[in-house]
Amino acid sequence: MKKAIVFLSFILIHVFVFAQSKKGFPAWMDEAVFERNSSISLSGPIDPETGLKTDFSTSVFRNKVHSKLPDFQKLRQKSIKLATENHISVDEKLKQLVEHKTDIEKNVLSLSDETQKIPFLELLKNLESQIKYLESIKTASDTKKLK
Repeated sequence: MKKAIVFLSFILIHVFVFAQSKKGFPAWMDEAVFERNSSISLSGPIDPETGLKTDFSTSVFRNKVHSKLPDFQKLRQKSIKLATENHISVDEKLKQLVEHKTDIEKNVLSLSDETQKIPFLELLKNLESQIKYLESIKTASDTKKLK
């Protein structure tokens, strides 16, 4: 008996919800205007140097749009210049690594406990391998310059 009452109430709730949904959309939704302007003006892409819209032309074939953007050679040269200026030379990197190695060696000497020295000694090993690698690169580049 209880199952039948629950089932009937479930059906009545669905019928009530369905009846409420048939009332329609709210009035403010009918106020929307779905008209398009027939005169759409096309604009070209924006020039990155000036920030202004560029001119463009349309092709007779396949309705393609061809923009008249400037040559990006100057922008490429600027980016290459910035990329090369930000890199550290091999000599400077070697100098930094040697200074860092001497600082760590001083810290190792100041420590008395052997267990505290272990991470510093591993770091020293890594620094020495990096220094050897950079020195080999430097000698290889020097021999190329001599040829």
